[in-house]
Amino acid sequence: MSKKVIKSAVGRNRIRRRIYEYMRIHLPQLNDVYDIVVITTSSELINTPYSELSGYMDDLLEKAGIYKRL
Repeated sequence: MSKKVIKSAVGRNRIRRRIYEYMRIHLPQLNDVYDIVVITTSSELINTPYSELSGYMDDLLEKAGIYKRL
């Protein structure tokens, strides 16, 4: 049985839009073409400032070897 981190669709969609926006802005910095899946396990992403979210995503993509910081 699936357990949702955030029960409201509004909250889940807000997190999804924030991650999509990050990816849209940083797409030119990817090394190649990739299929990327982001799984969140924390409801705190709704209230996390964009600069902090961006730092998390930068670190994760850099560790995965698909992103290089400029």
